[in-house]
Amino acid sequence: MKLKKFKLKKRKDYFSMKISFIVASLLLMCIGHAFITSRININGTLGVTKGSWNIYFDNTIVSEGSVNKSNPVINTAGDKASASFSASFSAPDDYYEFEVDIVNDGTHDAMIKDIKIEGIPSNLEKYIYYNISYIDHSLVSINHMLAANSRERIKVKIKFDGNENIADLLDANNIIVDLNFNLSLIITFGQANGDVINKNAIQRLGLSKDAQPDSDINFVKYSSDTNGNGLYIHTDSNGEIYNASNPIYYYRGDINNNNVVFANYCWKIVRTTETGGTKLIYNGSAIKELQTVPLEKNEYVNITDDINFPWNYDYTTKKWNSTNKGDIAKSTTSTLKFSISNSGHYILHYLASSESPKYDYGKFYKDTTSTQIGSAYGGNNVSGTLDLGTINSSTVIIATYTKDGSGNSYNDEIVFWLEKEVGSINRCTYTTGTATQLSSNSAFNPSGNVKYLGYMYDISQNSTAKVVLDKWYEDNILNKYDDYLEDTIWCNDKSESTLSGNNTYYGFGTRSILNKERPSLICTSIDDSYTTITGNNEKGNKLLKYPIGLLTGDEAQLAGYAWYANNSSTYNKTNYLYNGQNYWLMSPSYYYSTYPYGTFISSSGAIYSGTTNSSYGIRPVVSIKSDKKFTLQSNFEEAGTPANPYIVVEK
Repeated sequence: MKLKKFKLKKRKDYFSMKISFIVASLLLMCIGHAFITSRININGTLGVTKGSWNIYFDNTIVSEGSVNKSNPVINTAGDKASASFSASFSAPDDYYEFEVDIVNDGTHDAMIKDIKIEGIPSNLEKYIYYNISYIDHSLVSINHMLAANSRERIKVKIKFDGNENIADLLDANNIIVDLNFNLSLIITFGQANGDVINKNAIQRLGLSKDAQPDSDINFVKYSSDTNGNGLYIHTDSNGEIYNASNPIYYYRGDINNNNVVFANYCWKIVRTTETGGTKLIYNGSAIKELQTVPLEKNEYVNITDDINFPWNYDYTTKKWNSTNKGDIAKSTTSTLKFSISNSGHYILHYLASSESPKYDYGKFYKDTTSTQIGSAYGGNNVSGTLDLGTINSSTVIIATYTKDGSGNSYNDEIVFWLEKEVGSINRCTYTTGTATQLSSNSAFNPSGNVKYLGYMYDISQNSTAKVVLDKWYEDNILNKYDDYLEDTIWCNDKSESTLSGNNTYYGFGTRSILNKERPSLICTSIDDSYTTITGNNEKGNKLLKYPIGLLTGDEAQLAGYAWYANNSSTYNKTNYLYNGQNYWLMSPSYYYSTYPYGTFISSSGAIYSGTTNSSYGIRPVVSIKSDKKFTLQSNFEEAGTPANPYIVVEK
């Protein structure tokens, strides 16, 4: 639910003014979370018989600049919590603002069912501005949830707005009369159900608090330290948060903390969607790296050591080393047998530092000496690993070190140790190159007709790019990860502008090339708004077989790229979307003579136009549903980097 914003135009023909808001109480009947302008009454019912509700306000702070510095008074009694505050305004733009935590300390999730404000006379509504938002700028809205055993930080702002004609406030002597209000916001809660609006991944990961509104960014220019690097929240041309109940967060510029692994591939987070999904762009295959830990001495069991030359376990390095050294040990073999205490996947590591393999060597066996699994031949620190696979406490491992009768070299020993698999971590190793995209030599379409600007054309004919994407989807996603993807809109904006010279510009070409406007995430025509045939997105054309597409030119601009001719020859090669290759975007650019031109990101680091039959790369883009979870693999490495990418949690 988007709350109203009322504005007040300035006039000079007034002498004084005073507007007072007196709030008797903020009342929560232990069933939800809320906040607002003045008095809040919350009511509702919970359709369960077990569990509990315990929702209250906590930790209030009044913002600097407020007309009243006093904190709201918070009281808790039984199953009720209340907050009282007052504010008196004497000039335009005066405001009272505070932050407060809404806590659900119960065992049931709560969901906002209804929001309405009462008490403002209809002839005075236009003078009052009120805003109710989470700390990350997004508005509180119907169907938002406060999970059990959680809290949300919210901000309440009440303002006398000085941009509306104040004639209604003047008496016969053109003096503004005192205004006193008793306001109430009624918010009805119920038990959370399937209608809940889920927070997007950026919010759930706790990243949205660092996002800045993008109203000051010059999108005609590349991203930079002075023109946007980091995480941003999208605003409209008036500087207001776009789609405020489910705001758009996006990454821009030279950043390295937006890496994700999904479906065994690496991706980069581009932005969230209007429905709370997370749009990702393909960035190559993920590398799974085994995580292991060395065994402690007590994890080696049933040990049978060599009588003459016992093996030594170093408690610091957690390694075994042979002791048949020097001349006294010539022409000997030292043997160690053992099992492990717990079953699992084990790796054996060794390091040989002795005479060349012709003379001294180690050998490893499994269960009996007739089943050799590896050798450690002598030399100067010769190392290696043996994958023992899954073994258990009945498996016997045998290690031997044999010396011949000649001299001694190096450390004259063999060292080995076992490590147990405790998990794995996915790494994203590719940053540039053809591995970060599909075919590097794909046309978007044939050339010679304006229809080839379409992602599809002649109603049902697939573009060349779509054929590549659908085939990749069938090979990698279909029947495995379909349920993770939302049916978002893929915009192939062919809205036509007037002629400019010999070119007819379309959509993004008009905005970026001709008019140098801010990027737009609104797809103006349902015919250009591609959604799936079987999906439930009624805002699209339902022509896609699968929910997969390409990045648009507008999304590339948000990310920090720009039309090449509007910038210097110093291109944007530090942008997270840069891969050193040419690859297609989904946005048509213009049509000249018989040549349709699409848009692409160039290997030089800018947005260009190219004829639709040009050979460029294809980088798939998918959108993860809002209810799917992202998690970190390691808490000991920087989050979201190629070394520690987020993981889309699988079932």
